[in-house]
Amino acid sequence: MSINFNQAGFQGKVIQRGDEAYEESVYQYAWSSYEDKGTVEPAAVIYALDDSDVQLAIKLAKQYKFGIAIRTGGHHYTGASSTWDQSIQVDVSDTYTDFTWDNSEKTLLTTGISVALSKLNSRLRKANRFIPTGQCSYVHLGGHLQTGGYGQLIRSFGLLADHVQKVRIITADGNPRWVVRGVEADKDLLYGILGGSPGNFGVITDVTLRVHRDEDHPESRGFRAQLPYNITALKALLDIMVEMDNDDSFAPDYDFCVSVNKGTGHQGAKFSEQDRRLLWGSFDLNLPDRRLEYYDEHPTKYDRLSIVVFAQWANLQGAGQPYDPSFFNKIREAGGGSAVMKPHDGIYLDDDKAPLSVLCSHWIFPTVREFQLPYFKRTYISNSRNHKQNGWTTWVTGRIQDLEKDPNNEIFVSAQFQYSGGKFSAFRNNGKDGFSSLSWRDSTFGCTLDAFYNKDYPASKAAAEAWVNQNDQESVGHHDAKFSEQDRRLLWGSHNLNLPEHREQYYDEHPTKYDRISEIKQKYDPELIFTANAFAVGPLPERVAEACHVKFGFSAALFKQGDAFANQAPSAHLQLQLQSEE
Repeated sequence: MSINFNQAGFQGKVIQRGDEAYEESVYQYAWSSYEDKGTVEPAAVIYALDDSDVQLAIKLAKQYKFGIAIRTGGHHYTGASSTWDQSIQVDVSDTYTDFTWDNSEKTLLTTGISVALSKLNSRLRKANRFIPTGQCSYVHLGGHLQTGGYGQLIRSFGLLADHVQKVRIITADGNPRWVVRGVEADKDLLYGILGGSPGNFGVITDVTLRVHRDEDHPESRGFRAQLPYNITALKALLDIMVEMDNDDSFAPDYDFCVSVNKGTGHQGAKFSEQDRRLLWGSFDLNLPDRRLEYYDEHPTKYDRLSIVVFAQWANLQGAGQPYDPSFFNKIREAGGGSAVMKPHDGIYLDDDKAPLSVLCSHWIFPTVREFQLPYFKRTYISNSRNHKQNGWTTWVTGRIQDLEKDPNNEIFVSAQFQYSGGKFSAFRNNGKDGFSSLSWRDSTFGCTLDAFYNKDYPASKAAAEAWVNQNDQESVGHHDAKFSEQDRRLLWGSHNLNLPEHREQYYDEHPTKYDRISEIKQKYDPELIFTANAFAVGPLPERVAEACHVKFGFSAALFKQGDAFANQAPSAHLQLQLQSEE
């Protein structure tokens, strides 16, 4: 490819490989773990000013035969929002930021996808409105929406994607269009956008969402507390989740999540006063005068491992619905009570009544990432009803304990557990209409077991990798697995970039769903402009497949499958490598 992007006519900033600001421009969440593999290494980063820059990038991609990776927040764990070699990064992190209420009741809003979750929640809270989103404050709507929008309200209100009414997208033909829910002509494209693979169908610019009103849930309550890690308390809390699953009629008002992590002060993850004010505003609950000062007065208090508990009762039936405090009582008892359970980042909720818009702001973590370290990421999901008899809570707490018993191993665990099941769960029921392609909606549990390591200590990386590999072997994918007989994966919690080889793990109804999504991809992106790496549905163009084989050693057998290339034979260079392996 011979092109000077600085002279191509873009209105926004352009950074090319070799420029002084290149490394800063390509940086994203996955950088620390994948910089040595060339995964996050685009030929150029185009900071799109508006639609015209996106359209110019598409035009050039067709002319010069390169791919385009789209970045809104850059939070994808394995770098799927970046690219390499001659393909480019189109950054829309600050391009589409409009926010408009579409009706007088303020139940419909249209917002740009460049908005971060913290800002979205802040704007909604000012109007006493809320919507389910994830916890990571710096994640932007674009990728979050396309991968589902998993978050703390999963049982009570489902996923963020469930609330989509229409999406504006610029497809590979360069034309912007609104894709509307319920319109037959838009059915396939919306199906592909929501759950197909993020960034694979075009550039999402705006979305219209249906949101919820605080006044419809006047008695909502929350629980948020932190306690020093100990294996007994963690197991007791996870046993409550397993107990929830024993009752398929368990009230959908309750959401329950447990995290295990070092405090926000560890590895330079301190958040600013501006961030905190953005997240929490002026609402005062238990610590009105101390919330913003709490972290500064305790700079190292939570550098040790801690357990953080999040729970809520959503009051789904509104005024007059009876409330039973027994569930929160169980959580409090399992955690050791108020003598042990303390504020988390200055916030303490103990079965406190609060508007859901406020609770949503409290569920957000005000940090860019857990640790400023490279990592091995693992998120598992399960629909097993045998966690108690399989001894899952004993097993998983034991796995965390195996890391924590050596304080000098330079491995830092970040774990999270969440229950999403029950026959009344919105997560389960919202997926029945089939308007999105999001998979595994019958799942009941989510389990994240991430290991961060200090790359200055080589033994740390090897031990962290061995730990996650053992978790893989023991917890998923076989009859005796502790967590799930199926190896089920989520697009946002991907293990690696090799989506084609692991399609059965990411998409249910195999092969019907994957084949349908691939056909939609071929229809709307026939030249595979938006296939910039191997985390993509459908055929891989040679420029991607060859690079994956050379860079990552992806299976040669994969490239021989009928859909591995877009009707192209491997290059002579790749053919030689394939022959050498036979």
